[in-house]
Amino acid sequence: MAKDIYYFIFNVLPFILIFSSPIIISFVLIIYNIVKFIKTNKNEIELRKKYKKGAFHMNKFIAYCGLDCEKCEARIATINNDDALREKVAKKWSELNKTKITKEMINCNGCRVEGVKTPFCDNICEIRKCAVEKKVEACCSCNEFVKCDKIKKIVVV
Repeated sequence: MAKDIYYFIFNVLPFILIFSSPIIISFVLIIYNIVKFIKTNKNEIELRKKYKKGAFHMNKFIAYCGLDCEKCEARIATINNDDALREKVAKKWSELNKTKITKEMINCNGCRVEGVKTPFCDNICEIRKCAVEKKVEACCSCNEFVKCDKIKKIVVV
């Protein structure tokens, strides 16, 4: 059925629109948006079912928001005990965030694993606080993910 609707929308509709009134065009656009909404929600529901059944095993070094902690220079500096990298990261993050960040602050094992975290990840990050409070493995497993204003600051949902 969905294929028929998409065939109509993408193959038949352009010809109809050439000879149609604005009312018909509005009606067709409303139908198109309804179909798109239903399809999006159906895909999201299927992913949630798979996730809840354990079909996905999330890497523990993927942060709640989806960032890859294994590629984070703060984590790399921590696991390699690399003070030169800590200084480089502190300088870069100070410039990016327009605040003083010292090399001593650059220690992190990862957002979702036990151990030390940067002051931002441990105390300031709204996303991490929310996920820990809600006891979700990741933001994408939260029922409010699509509507979440916190995650929209860094991820296109």
